[in-house]
Amino acid sequence: MRFSRLDLIAVVLLLCSGTLFAGNESVLHGFNGGGDGSYPVAGLIADRSGNLYGTTRYGGANGQGIVFELSKSNGAWNEAILYSFAGGNDGASPAASVVMDAKGNIYGTTRLGGPDNAGTVFGLQLVDGTWQESILWAFTGGDDGGAPQNALTLVGSALIGTAPQGGTHGNGVVFGLQQVNGEWREEVLYSFAGGSGDGAYPYSQLVLDKAGNIYGTAESGGPNQEGSVFELSRSHGTWTETTLHFFTGNSDGASPNNGVIFDKAGNLYGMTQSGGKYTSGTIFELSPSNGSWTESILYNFTGGNDGGFPAAGVTIDPNGNLFGSTFNGGKQGFGTVFQLTPSAGAWTETVLYSFTGGSDGALPQSNLLFGRNVVIGTATEGGPNNTGVVFSVGRLQSVPSYCKPCLFYGGDFDITSPAADTFANENIYPGGFQTLSQIYSPFTVPAGETWSVTGLFINSIAYPTGLDPVATPWEIRTGIPIGGGSGGTLLASGANNATMTPTGRSLNGTPEYTIEVTWNTPVILQPGTYWENVTPQCTDLNNQQCIAQGFTGFLESDSETMYGLNGWGPPEPWQDSFWNAPDFGLFWANTFQVHQQRGEPGGDAFSAGVIGTR
Repeated sequence: MRFSRLDLIAVVLLLCSGTLFAGNESVLHGFNGGGDGSYPVAGLIADRSGNLYGTTRYGGANGQGIVFELSKSNGAWNEAILYSFAGGNDGASPAASVVMDAKGNIYGTTRLGGPDNAGTVFGLQLVDGTWQESILWAFTGGDDGGAPQNALTLVGSALIGTAPQGGTHGNGVVFGLQQVNGEWREEVLYSFAGGSGDGAYPYSQLVLDKAGNIYGTAESGGPNQEGSVFELSRSHGTWTETTLHFFTGNSDGASPNNGVIFDKAGNLYGMTQSGGKYTSGTIFELSPSNGSWTESILYNFTGGNDGGFPAAGVTIDPNGNLFGSTFNGGKQGFGTVFQLTPSAGAWTETVLYSFTGGSDGALPQSNLLFGRNVVIGTATEGGPNNTGVVFSVGRLQSVPSYCKPCLFYGGDFDITSPAADTFANENIYPGGFQTLSQIYSPFTVPAGETWSVTGLFINSIAYPTGLDPVATPWEIRTGIPIGGGSGGTLLASGANNATMTPTGRSLNGTPEYTIEVTWNTPVILQPGTYWENVTPQCTDLNNQQCIAQGFTGFLESDSETMYGLNGWGPPEPWQDSFWNAPDFGLFWANTFQVHQQRGEPGGDAFSAGVIGTR
């Protein structure tokens, strides 16, 4: 296959239809704000057939919220309204996920409605093909609690949950519901005292350990009024509270809102809405030892591209990776979906998706549900009428095998994305070492980290199937201005023997290779944004593949998904890749701006990576 220079400048656009958005997100359903519901704030559950169930705070036949089901048929997701709240004794404005028992009955809460307008616990049962609602408990807002706003937890045939209002001290309760002689009865397991010695206002979902102890979070209370993690244990019929951690509002975080989860070793994980190093929230771990619990901060949100102010809890997969969403931050400020991955004692955040605030959604507040290679959740706003969406986002499966130890990977190109292409190319003239074109791909060393870099790689759509046996040039630069025109400062460079290994992927029949160069003496990088370049070479005049085009044909793979599938490490500043190709009349040109000037969709997430340790 031959490309002229004009062909190399042109972009190969592979457009796709449907609702797949740049950055590996799909919208499963966009709420229209009318009868089908509006403003979902909670996560979803799935039945054994893969149907999804959830709630919206408003909308429906009476504008008071709904319980809905999404089922997939012929590749499309279809919504069914299981129940529309009337806003009276039947409840109003559900703000929590639902749960389902083994018989397929659904249980949930509303934060308003009921005789005292203090919220309800409801059940939905399928009878002769129709879902019928019953009220298990209507809160009074007094000692029994009020305004429940998180999911219930099934414990055998009983239900437990939290209500942030009411209780003996007016600071919320943990409650239980069970049937006695066919009638549901409530028991207040604990009333929060608030003040400096106890938590207050629990918005938390609850979890249990193997011994039946209950764990959750309170948003406020404690010495600094910044919330707590608590445990309830039962002895001789009485529930006793133990505070595992009081948040200070400083580096340890503030205002935990959505509970905690266990890992296999018995450690607890959760998020705070604020506090931390950058005051934008944290992901924390509590580890038990000798009867006490120690908090560790796994990640501090900056409120920038990595997200900020999470309103949800985290979800854990069998490998110990944590997943969640943030209400704000991201590239456009409308929130993110992220993955936090443990590696050699450290944790690495990867932004799986940044919401744009458009049809893809905005401001997610929900916990995430695992699907096959994806996570599924809701965004409160955005969508066709700015009244929210149900979305799925692809998740990382593993570190690329060739990136060891891996610091950063921009991700695989996505042939189904709005614009998968390889317009970026790196070549030199055969028989010499004059550079024809070079791509500089960005990566960021996060605040608080120092990287020792011992290698770089690119994934390249390549015509030659082998490199020169001579050294391959590489560079690391900093300070390239966003508008281009200058190469900034050259920090490190060299020429080392490289390897060329097929990835198994291809674009339009042309195979992709990983071209990796490594060295022994580390390049030390402090926090900041840098640009990497690897220039593969094929200069042998006796190699027909090198001279067939008149120049070599290495084309660096452009993910065109604004982050890339299976990306790894801190968020890539994808808007700031550069193409230095004087022969094409481009001098340190910002590739994203080149795309915009040509009217082409997508951004740039080049398949480039960094090897080393932190």
